Amino acid sequence: SSGERARANLIISLALGELAAMRAEKTIPFRFLDEPFESIDEAGVEAIILLLNQQQEQYDTVYVITHQDHFKQLFPNKMTVVKKGGFSSLEKV
Repeated sequence: SSGERARANLIISLALGELAAMRAEKTIPFRFLDEPFESIDEAGVEAIILLLNQQQEQYDTVYVITHQDHFKQLFPNKMTVVKKGGFSSLEKV
């Protein structure tokens, strides 16, 4: 199913990040996740939130990209990419 595929993609992404850090013999202080909640059921969303909270203990910053407002509400700190005059910038919400 698409939900199982999304969960597998998330785990692969996290594992590749760990592998990159080990290969570089450096700590990577941040984590980027692009739309990890898409196609995930409610139980999966809760599991991902728990995982992200655990990731925050290991990384200085965890970035989560989403276009859906109800997922944005799950995070205390938010930034929005705004495009004006052909340039993109970040705005803290």
